[in-house]
Amino acid sequence: MSYATRLVLQTNNHLSNKTKCAMVVIRSGFLNKKGNKIRTYRKKYFELHDTKLYYFDHSPSENETRKPRNYFNIEQAIVGNYISNRKKRFVIQVKEHKGVTVKLEAETEKDWSDWTLELKRIAQPTLYAAEKLATRAEKISIDSFELERGIGRGYFATVLRVQDLFNQQYYALKIINKEAFPPECEIKRSHLCDLDHPFIVKLQHAFQTKDKLYLVMDLLIGGELMFHLKNGEVFNEKRARFYAAEILLALEYLHGKDIIYRDLRSENVMIDKEGHICLTEFGLGRTIESEYWYVGTPEYFSPQVLRGEGHDKSIDLWSFGVLLYEMLVGIPPYLADTPELMLELIKMEPIQFPSNVRKDAKSLICSLLRDDDSRIQDVASVKKHAFFESIDWDKMLKRKIRPPWLPDNVNKYLEKLEWDLVGNAGDKSKELDDVPAFEYNLYQ
Repeated sequence: MSYATRLVLQTNNHLSNKTKCAMVVIRSGFLNKKGNKIRTYRKKYFELHDTKLYYFDHSPSENETRKPRNYFNIEQAIVGNYISNRKKRFVIQVKEHKGVTVKLEAETEKDWSDWTLELKRIAQPTLYAAEKLATRAEKISIDSFELERGIGRGYFATVLRVQDLFNQQYYALKIINKEAFPPECEIKRSHLCDLDHPFIVKLQHAFQTKDKLYLVMDLLIGGELMFHLKNGEVFNEKRARFYAAEILLALEYLHGKDIIYRDLRSENVMIDKEGHICLTEFGLGRTIESEYWYVGTPEYFSPQVLRGEGHDKSIDLWSFGVLLYEMLVGIPPYLADTPELMLELIKMEPIQFPSNVRKDAKSLICSLLRDDDSRIQDVASVKKHAFFESIDWDKMLKRKIRPPWLPDNVNKYLEKLEWDLVGNAGDKSKELDDVPAFEYNLYQ
């Protein structure tokens, strides 16, 4: 019979059923324990089993069966540590959930650090994970990831699918070439760092080198809306309404923070593994004061943008109307080669609807795509439209409404966009050099 088994059997006989310890010894070693009555440190042998820290008078011998002197319940305890400057003591302080406090002293700084981490991992798992991630974030770099496949090209960046070597999770890594990215389009990292919404992509990490900016974001396996629309899909009204409602809630959140999204289009709306939408591409997002700056996709530009006029949050609702039309019909309502022709089409041509688009959808789209002050210009008014009458907005925001479509394969909706990374598999700088060239296309 092994020592660990004997210890468990003996301890289980000695203690009540409620305090039985686990067979696996997580950590063991000598620590000095400060007495409750006699306030001096005495050397004891400690063993951490599951959520309990047992201590003994001496270390175990090969064939010895023994009883622990006592134990401390680490679960939900408060664990702290400090170095006493007076005698250079490495002190660990554990306050049990029931209020008993014990002070332990390690002989070396390494033991002090290792014991503290193990105790925190059990006592305060959420805090431990956050501290570990924060420590790791200071060291994160391109070497923290395995670069797998290219999955997207944008105006200013390339996106790769990568695997985090730390937690083995897959992410999307957006690599922005600083030289290709014009100064007037400077990304505000806070736009992503400070955003917390169920329908907006979450930034996991951000770091940079002299030449490139790296943004590590959630990998959205359902693909872009554009992917589905280009493959001949036209969404039925139920599916289009679901996506439109989630997009609208994301815009409402952004506008509440005085951020104009400015680049709402089918390429920038992706579907996550649960079938919900997620807005991406916040490089073009700007706060209200930068109202004359624009760049994006011309098919989604409002007339104010095309004319080079000042604009506000309502330009996002114009793009929203274009996107809703595209989801129901398959193409944007206006297509032209120049801003002048686009303006002429908007002014002269009424929007054409196929027979499958119903009355409420037509009414909402026409109310959003008017080149005058009568068009809908705020999210609250859009939410009240008859097209969204069936939507429970509270449930929608809490992701409690079942999506009308679920991705059925992790790679199916990305593989059409993927390309192999060329070059030496072991040389990441070489791989990055072989990523397709960055492009800058400011619509003129």
